[in-house]
Amino acid sequence: MNPSTTLPRRHLRLRFRLIALLSLALAVAGSFAAVQSSHSAQKASPHRKHSQPLAVQQTTPIEWAATFGPISSSSGTLEAHNWSGHIFTGPTFSAVSGEWVVPTVQSSATGEYSATWLGIDGVNNTSLIQAGTAQDTSNGTTTYDDWYEILPANETLIASVSPGDHIQASITEDSPGTWTIAITDSPSGQGFSQAFAYNGPDTSAEWIEEAPAVSGQPSVLANFGTAQFTGMAFSSSNPSSLVNSTVNMIGGSGNIIASSGSIAGNSFTITG
Repeated sequence: MNPSTTLPRRHLRLRFRLIALLSLALAVAGSFAAVQSSHSAQKASPHRKHSQPLAVQQTTPIEWAATFGPISSSSGTLEAHNWSGHIFTGPTFSAVSGEWVVPTVQSSATGEYSATWLGIDGVNNTSLIQAGTAQDTSNGTTTYDDWYEILPANETLIASVSPGDHIQASITEDSPGTWTIAITDSPSGQGFSQAFAYNGPDTSAEWIEEAPAVSGQPSVLANFGTAQFTGMAFSSSNPSSLVNSTVNMIGGSGNIIASSGSIAGNSFTITG
């Protein structure tokens, strides 16, 4: 080796140290970029994924039982094929809100479905804007999701929830023709809030347990046990003129399959 091209050992050690430091810096930069990418992905996807739906579902306007016509000028207990709960009717509503605990449904080999929700309209018209949770079972599989729906569209799933979760939901008119749907799941902390176009007549507010339509056909109501609504609230242009009615759901033979209790302290319970 030519002595003139040989580096002193101390220079070699210095070069090796510089190379090592450079490699360490590149590794740290790569790790930081990976962490930043992970945080960005979490921010871009604030919700958990929803369950694979067991069937195409749509909650629908109330279907009155033949022996009980639409709401009259006085309050009372009525019967329907697909709804159970409480409804208020009268001059225009601009907000509805409430809370509930996601019911636990019994697993079934055949398809059974339930929807717990609050909304505006659907009582004396075919319009409806709503938000709720779905508790469905089929082939021994049970799924739980929160969702929103504006007829005539089918429900849109938001995220998976769990039985026993505490749900808070509200539907509020921001300006004529624009409404915000908001729903929050605790203890997960997952939330959803978005403005939508809606131009219904706004003549009812309701808190409901429903046997939703599945693939366009009536469904069998899942065994949900009980569903309790709390913190019920609404806004109306003339609250003193509103009519409150209790609705029980009846089965094909005319028997009551979901009954609604009285409102006390802005809460009530539906029993299946």
